[in-house]
Amino acid sequence: MSRSYKKTPITGVLKAVQSEKMDKKRWHRKWRRVERENLAQEDDFDFYQTVLHKEVSDPWLFGKDGKYWCGSESGTNEYLRCMRK
Repeated sequence: MSRSYKKTPITGVLKAVQSEKMDKKRWHRKWRRVERENLAQEDDFDFYQTVLHKEVSDPWLFGKDGKYWCGSESGTNEYLRCMRK
């Protein structure tokens, strides 16, 4: 893996110190809990509609604020820092 590199100079805008791993674990846990509760109350599974992810959480509350293109010229420090893995 020493020769691997990113192909596209896109990186995430982080306002948090950590990655989104804990945010994703939190909303998956919440989604599974709501889905389990709805399935327990359901009598007729022919017309059951699963819970949408947007009904349970809001991606705007996560630690990452999106993505951006970093450094258009290939020789700049920002571009080289962005292309590291």
